[in-house]
Amino acid sequence: MKHFVFGTQPKYDRIVQAFAETIDHTYFPATRRVDQWEESEWIGFDQEQWIKDKNPIVVCGILRGTTKLLKLARIHKIPYYFIDHAYFYRGHGIHPTFGDTFYRVVKNNEYLFGMTQLHGQKKIIQRNIELISKEPIRMNLDKYYNN
Repeated sequence: MKHFVFGTQPKYDRIVQAFAETIDHTYFPATRRVDQWEESEWIGFDQEQWIKDKNPIVVCGILRGTTKLLKLARIHKIPYYFIDHAYFYRGHGIHPTFGDTFYRVVKNNEYLFGMTQLHGQKKIIQRNIELISKEPIRMNLDKYYNN
C-alpha cells in the first residue's frame, strides 16, 4: 500500500521526501505556502478516498494543516509517521560536532512512549556520553546506573 507523504514548505519537504525514498509512496506538495496556523491544501489529495482506503501517511510537524491529518488518522485508525525535531540537537541546521541534522520519526504517536532498558550496558552509556560531550564530563556513572 502506498504511503501518502505531505509537503508543507521547502524546509520541511526535504525531510519527508528523504524519508519517503525508503517506502512506496505518493507525494502531495502543498498548493501554496501558508502561515504556520493556516491549513495547507495538497495537490491531488482526496481526503474522503484516503479515509476509505486507509493509506498510511507521513507528515513533518504539527503546523500548516498536518494536525488535522494526524487527528483524522487517529480517529479512523490509519497508520501514520510523525517526523519532528529530535529531542537532542534540535533544529534544521548542521550540528557543529556531528556534521549532520537530527530528526525523530515516531509511528502512530507524536512522541516516544517507550524506554529502552540499558541495565548492564555501562560501556554503551559511557560511549554515548563521550560521543555527545565536547568536554570531558566528570560524573559518578555508578550513581546513575544503579538508579
